[in-house]
Amino acid sequence: MKRRTFITLLGGAAAAWPLKARAQQPATAVGQARVGVLAASPPTPAMLNAFREGMRERGYIEGQNLSIDVRWPEGTFEQNPSVAAELVSANVEVIVPGIKHVGVVSNAYNPNVAVQLRETEDAVRKMGLQSHVVEAQTPEEFDRAFARLSVESVNGVVLLAASSVIEHAQRIAELARATRLPTAFQRRENVEAGGLMSYGSNLKYQFRQAALYVDRILRGAKPADLPVEQPTKYELVINLKTAKVLGLTIPQTLLVAADEVIE
Repeated sequence: MKRRTFITLLGGAAAAWPLKARAQQPATAVGQARVGVLAASPPTPAMLNAFREGMRERGYIEGQNLSIDVRWPEGTFEQNPSVAAELVSANVEVIVPGIKHVGVVSNAYNPNVAVQLRETEDAVRKMGLQSHVVEAQTPEEFDRAFARLSVESVNGVVLLAASSVIEHAQRIAELARATRLPTAFQRRENVEAGGLMSYGSNLKYQFRQAALYVDRILRGAKPADLPVEQPTKYELVINLKTAKVLGLTIPQTLLVAADEVIE
């Protein structure tokens, strides 16, 4: 299913991270919207304000056409499982469960990993979240990485772009399903292999654009005289089948924003 709508707000890895949600009724852009926020612990004011700002940018203003009900358990969800049921009984239209701990998988042999890791950790920190970084390049290392992240009780995993992540895409998808961890990538190939979602430039498009440079060089242009171009085509891809396996319901805002949804 192709989607043509694009929202630039989803540009950052953290901003594009899927929120676990369940819609009781289809979301509407008019009328009173009732949103329940279900967090593992009391969310910080900065986190709630960021959510309010994001809603405000989409025309939802608290006290006018938006009400927000924030709840969390005393102790853990295992100790107090009724908190979720209570929130559902409050007749909210959308429930947002809070993400506190994000796993990050990087490849130390990738020369670009330092920049990627710094930007990702900055984004995670600005959202008031914690990150746990592990390194992996081979299938065995990915096995250990997901086992470690599962023990660390992360809520989801961001895998930084690297050729090894695409090379072992199938194995990574299997590990994510086995550990029931939502995954976010920069390349659509990982989502096609069974990962949850990706946001980034299209590798096929980049290779196609590279042909322009090759053509110019073959026609006599000096490589040093050619400008360095940044990717201009970015796409959000979501695997709805994987979401269902993980027991997640993707928010309608993400589905609408997606360039492609795999069903």
